[in-house]
Amino acid sequence: MEHYKDTIIVLIYHDISPDPFIKPHYTVSPEQFKSHLEALETYGYNIISTEDLLKFSLYDHKVPFNSVVITFDDGNESFYTYAYPLLKQYGFPATNFIKVGFVGRRNKFTWNQMREMKTCGMSFFSHTYDQHRLNEDGTPILKCPLFMEEQNRFETQSEYQNRIKADLQLAEKRIHEELGEQPKLLAFPFNGYNDTVLEIGEEIGIELFFTSKKGTNKRKQTIINRLIVGSATHSAEKLMEQLKQYHTK
Repeated sequence: MEHYKDTIIVLIYHDISPDPFIKPHYTVSPEQFKSHLEALETYGYNIISTEDLLKFSLYDHKVPFNSVVITFDDGNESFYTYAYPLLKQYGFPATNFIKVGFVGRRNKFTWNQMREMKTCGMSFFSHTYDQHRLNEDGTPILKCPLFMEEQNRFETQSEYQNRIKADLQLAEKRIHEELGEQPKLLAFPFNGYNDTVLEIGEEIGIELFFTSKKGTNKRKQTIINRLIVGSATHSAEKLMEQLKQYHTK
């Protein structure tokens, strides 16, 4: 059944754990995630890759009706342990936006694991190299100058721009060194971005920017909306009700 066409819905998850209530706002259980995948299949949603989204957004390629993209943020090892086997079982592609500077550290998967997963339809893109932090006032550091305690001042605009550019370039350099040639895509940590970040991103060749703003995605759209669906209380029924809000028929 056709629910919508010529538009794409992108979902966002973060972590999977047998005990999702340890971090309930960002974690689902393996059983819960499987129920999401089963519901998507049962109710006629077509799971496409992020690369398909890129071709649709920038190059006017066709996508199936009821298209959905599955994304994760942060590069958590639980993606390899729990999500990857289930995604393979259902034959669904998915993307993980990784904290590039943290690859292989505690609770993060490795480059070798990414190379393995890529052969089965998973893809991996930048969540910055090391900008996944908040200022003391709670502002994402990607979108504002940092306070430098040693000098008792904030970064100048030029210093701020140089920091962002250096970080985004390093993230892309490491991804391409380890995973080979692929599109440059960026998910904003904490949904923090501004015109400066967009301008720098475009300058270094980033083609799509991923937010956590609600909404669907049309052609020629480079700032991508994503629906947050990865909390401990987000049942398959709740997911289906959420998607129904965007049905056009």
